[in-house]
Amino acid sequence: MTSRVGTTFGRDYLIEEPLGKGGTGSVYLATNSRLGGLVALKILDQALCEDEQARSRFFSEAAAAAGIGHPNIIPIHERGESDGVLFISMKYVRGGDLENRIQEGALRPAKVVEILEQIGWALDAAHDAEIVHCDVKPENILLDRVGGGRDHAYLTDFGVARLKFGARNRPGWQASPGTLAFMAPEQRDGGRISPAVDVYALACVAYECFTGGLPSAEGDGASRQPVHALRPDLPAQVDRVLEGGLAADPNERYSTCEQLTAALGTALSASSPGKARRSRETVPDGRLQSGGSPLDSSPLHRRRTAVLIGLACALLGVAVALGAVALHRNLDHRAGNSGPNAGASHHPDALRSMIPRHWKCTFDHTPPGGAVETAHCIPRIPPVSNVDLSLWNTKRALNAKFNHDLAANDVADKGSCGPDRQWGTHGLWSHSKSEPGMNGMPAGHVLCYITGGAAGRLEWTNTDKKLLVIASGSNHNMVSSWWAYERHQLPVSTSG
Repeated sequence: MTSRVGTTFGRDYLIEEPLGKGGTGSVYLATNSRLGGLVALKILDQALCEDEQARSRFFSEAAAAAGIGHPNIIPIHERGESDGVLFISMKYVRGGDLENRIQEGALRPAKVVEILEQIGWALDAAHDAEIVHCDVKPENILLDRVGGGRDHAYLTDFGVARLKFGARNRPGWQASPGTLAFMAPEQRDGGRISPAVDVYALACVAYECFTGGLPSAEGDGASRQPVHALRPDLPAQVDRVLEGGLAADPNERYSTCEQLTAALGTALSASSPGKARRSRETVPDGRLQSGGSPLDSSPLHRRRTAVLIGLACALLGVAVALGAVALHRNLDHRAGNSGPNAGASHHPDALRSMIPRHWKCTFDHTPPGGAVETAHCIPRIPPVSNVDLSLWNTKRALNAKFNHDLAANDVADKGSCGPDRQWGTHGLWSHSKSEPGMNGMPAGHVLCYITGGAAGRLEWTNTDKKLLVIASGSNHNMVSSWWAYERHQLPVSTSG
């Protein structure tokens, strides 16, 4: 087959070099001659372009990835057809894939958790959209270095994803070298496809990150060598966590990928035998069915437990007393408020309940400026450096604050706040059509603008929740991708 390197594909793409080849097509580094910049261009093999099933699956990949819109899922720029050949244009990630990183040498445990927790968030977001990836492996995890020794991880290749739960796999389907070892037993044997398939595969990826090898060449996680035997520097608790991800019965696995990666992070904090034992007692199990060994029932353990319970009760009493005082002060403060926020009640922990639990936040329950509560947060997605949230007692006060920021930054109405668009815009944003009772109704206002170089700031309101969110990052396109997902996730609680 003639090489495409140096040729023009379609109207806009000059192909620079090959990046990789799979079973159905090839991926090239290409320059978008119309917009400028490099992209990864995936082209379906010409022999498959006449196959309706192959065509449908190829475009389903782009639809699945674009439909989820999560910042840890590879952004799709365009999908189309040129001279009968199907293609997908997506973000080019310079850092290579996780498989290459593993081959360079053993990864630090903290780096493994940093990468896998991002992929876990992406998979859980896909599962929320009733999409199962079905092909999670290091080659499908791309890494982009973002400074400070950190990596932004992207999940890619949704080419074999299942768009609905409960479908059954065909026995032997995609039983190819390099993939079979990451298949859950039910996926390999033609059973029911569910999010547990991706949990299993992510546990396999974790095993390879730690050991440089696969749990089993035959896809049988039960026959693996313990990680602790291959890496004595890692605590034995890691193996117990992986047991919860590699269980043969999908009902015995962790119920989400985030639970798996959180348990790994906790297990790896046990760097000594004493810490390992305490971690064994406190690692969140998170599986659909409980399991594992019972806790130590020795007399020493019982005495220690009694002391801890007594101490906890004493601390709880102090906390209740302090909470009552704080609440009394908070109510007194609200009663004296004569500004635009006056007249509405506010629960002192309402904002905390709206924020994802994995964000690191500091709260102010008596902030200046008219808000009733504020939070300064640092998400775990590197390009979004910080997020400031504020809760307001009235919609009038919320809109007044937004309009003040709009005027202060002289934001003109030039387009949208989407990636690869000209920033410096404002307008309305809408609820997702999948939200019950919302059907795409307007949700609030949004503005975005460049703060210097490629850095961007994006501000939006959720009118119903009287919530204002301001996100900043070093790359405005990444801030935009983050917002496309998070605007439908915040607040995480619909109460209040």
